[in-house]
Amino acid sequence: MEVSLTSPNSASVVAMGTIQKTDRKAKAIDGQPLADCVEVLVNIVLKKTTELPSAQGKINKIGNAQARCIPWPRKNV
Repeated sequence: MEVSLTSPNSASVVAMGTIQKTDRKAKAIDGQPLADCVEVLVNIVLKKTTELPSAQGKINKIGNAQARCIPWPRKNV
């Protein structure tokens, strides 16, 4: 399902993506349970400098996450 991702700090849309996993008990790509997040494949980035809620090494901004799966807060999808 195609979704828009809003910033955890504001209501602005920062990216568009495709939901990959929604099960709270499923593990994200980093091996952590998704819990209050969904796993999203980032397709289009609108605001490259938005910081990720859970950074993964050098992927700490949404601009670095294009074409990758990341956990994103459910309330911001």
